[in-house]
Amino acid sequence: MLWTLGSVAGLSLAGSCFVLLDLIQLVLTGTVSDRDGNSDWTAFTERLVAVALGALFAVSATSWRRRTEGTCPRCGREHAPDMARVAYPAPSAAPQRVRRFAYAGCLAFLPYLGLHGLHAAGLTHWYDKLYSDQGILPGPRLFVFALLALVLVGPAVFLLLGLVRPWGMRFPRWCMGLAGRRVPRFLPLVPAWIVAPTLALYGTCSMVYAPMAGYTLIGLGGAASLAFGVYGWALTAAAVSYQRRSLPVCVPGDPPSRR
Repeated sequence: MLWTLGSVAGLSLAGSCFVLLDLIQLVLTGTVSDRDGNSDWTAFTERLVAVALGALFAVSATSWRRRTEGTCPRCGREHAPDMARVAYPAPSAAPQRVRRFAYAGCLAFLPYLGLHGLHAAGLTHWYDKLYSDQGILPGPRLFVFALLALVLVGPAVFLLLGLVRPWGMRFPRWCMGLAGRRVPRFLPLVPAWIVAPTLALYGTCSMVYAPMAGYTLIGLGGAASLAFGVYGWALTAAAVSYQRRSLPVCVPGDPPSRR
């Protein structure tokens, strides 16, 4: 039963790999279209349903495992029944290999941003041929570059670094009003698991599909595929590490005070 629930959840989430790109296009343009520019609301609805089904089956698989294996519903571990209090681990960094993978995921955006920057500055005429791929963000060149750098890539890098550094588990001093408080686990994990499958599958499939279809990977499309693929897999590894490092544990409760 557990393998069935997990398999259905994985297939549903894999089938929804383009839903994030659809949501970005919907916010920026007010519509959803296919590669030919035609309205594609039916496919968008199907992808949203796939996301909902994947999340539902993933939660069901986790709940089923904990009930059948006799683990604690609060921390997911096996322990004596006298454990009465949930404790959270101290902030820690991810293992070195995970951190290096995360840094590679951040650096993978440099070619993509570099091509957008050169195009926005109009520094080269030969670059127009490399920029022939149609971007998903309409608008003036400088506006598109600023939007990519500050609104999309900036938060993406911040999220990835937060998952592998200690300040992602406890708010640092520069977070006024929140400094020293524990970061809720869902705060970085929810956006990470929403973004990671989409970008990992989209970037990887694009790099595999392009040569088979006769397209070149040199240019904006190739840089985007590289950035999304590497970042998506790096975000997946960082999210798994963060989920394990931040997992709460049940400890014996304090004895009741007597008056």
